[in-house]
This record gives sequence, C-alpha cells and structure tokens, in this order.
Amino acid sequence: MKKFILLLAFASLFIGCDKEIQSVGESANSSGNGKSGSTASMITYGDYMYFIDNSILRTMSLTDPAHPVQTSQVNIPGIAETLFAFEDALYVGTRTGVLVYDLTNKAQPVYQDNAFHWPAHDPVVVQGNYGYSTTRWGDQEGSGGGNLTVLDVSNRLNPITLYSIPQEYPYGLGISGEYLYVCNGSFGINIFKINQFNSQVDFVSNIKTDAVYDCIPSEELLICQMSTGIGIFNISTPDKPVLISKISN
Repeated sequence: MKKFILLLAFASLFIGCDKEIQSVGESANSSGNGKSGSTASMITYGDYMYFIDNSILRTMSLTDPAHPVQTSQVNIPGIAETLFAFEDALYVGTRTGVLVYDLTNKAQPVYQDNAFHWPAHDPVVVQGNYGYSTTRWGDQEGSGGGNLTVLDVSNRLNPITLYSIPQEYPYGLGISGEYLYVCNGSFGINIFKINQFNSQVDFVSNIKTDAVYDCIPSEELLICQMSTGIGIFNISTPDKPVLISKISN
C-alpha cells in the first residue's frame, strides 16, 4: 500500500508544470477515475486523455493504449491552465474563467458555458452540486492575493458563481469528504468544512508547512506537493493533518 501511494504521488504530482513554479511544478488533476491534484494540464477520463497544448484542447482515444489516436482538437479562448473532469463535464481553468465542455461524447468535447472573473489562475475541483476554484494574482511576497470561489454546478454545463472567500495566495486544492484543503504557497494549508446540504464553506484552521502548491486526498492521507518535496499527512482526523512522511527534492 505504501509503495502504491508513493508511486501515485510521483506520477500525479510531476506530470503538470506551472511556469511560475518552474523546478517545482504543479501537479496532475482529478480525472474521475483516479485521485490526483487540482492543477493538471493533462488528465485521463474513461478511455480518453485530454490535454492542453498552448491554446488547444486535444482529445486522444486510449482504447488501444499502445496506439493512442487523436479524436478532436478545440481552440480554447483565453489562456488555459488546468483540467478537471466530473460526470460528463470537462472543466477548464483559464486566466479568464472556468470553461465547461460537454463530454456526453467523450471523443468530441463541446463548449457549453463559463464563469468569468478577472485575470488570475484557476484550479478547480467538483463534488456533488458544488465546485471550488482558486484564483490568485500579483506577487505573494508583495501585493498578491487570491480567492476561494464557490460555484453551483447542479447544472453541470452552466456553472454559477455563488461567492468568494479571500485567501492569502492560493494554488491547488483538494476535497476529502466534508473537508476542503486549499494550498496557499508559503502561507500553508487552509482547511474548510463543507456543509453537504448547502453551499456553506466554513474556515476551520490553517496549518503551517513548507511552501505548498497542490494536494491529493487519498483515503486517510493528504499528499502535498511542496517547494522542498512531497509531504504526506495523516488526515484520519480531517481538520488536524499530521505530517507523517516527507520525500525531499
């Protein structure tokens, strides 16, 4: 089990790469049939792979994994950075909003709608009828800042922005049951409790860590990508993560 977790961590956390983080990188995203972080530019969903190639969303069939075949390419408005697939909808985080593509035909994503905001960076995760997205701007050492935004995605193809919660300088995020973990760079991890019956998200606590950029909740573990390597936290008590292992760069 431990070996599997470590392989999962390496495979997921080092696929993607954000130009701002350079040598550290940001990680792969949730695909609907696996566990990973929120900041991917390439994911698998069913028998297909989706990836961002500059301003193009490409779809590859993996029916024969040894011989992938491209089935579509779609021009993306704005600068696309992250992908997240959930219940036949593909959410594309861009610097101008979250774009939504219909995956009823997984071989041919079809653009549906988006939730606009000012230019920033947009990881997104979805659970139930709600989506959670982070935006950040500026320099975390100076005038930077950011928000955690809550979206109503009960209509998967027409997300509605409900409200935003100010954050220090947010990057990736992850959900485990009723808890939401937001990675805030050098400011550590903000923990929120999600009300399962409405859109309410309540701040619980902040834990100090090395600069942290993304996380993967996996059963009772929270695998975090940090500036110094990979940190593995025990979240059997979800609101009180405990660092149990670290793999240094």
